[in-house]
Amino acid sequence: GDNFFLALVKKNECFMNCRIFHVILTFLFITVLAIEIAVICDD
Repeated sequence: GDNFFLALVKKNECFMNCRIFHVILTFLFITVLAIEIAVICDD
């Protein structure tokens, strides 16, 4: 029983890390996009 619970927690931890990584990637993409638009509008 203990091992199963531990595995479940580990799996959820990995899932949360992947979610956070995805959010950071999306944020970076939007930031780069905003900078690109600002540079294009500057020209």
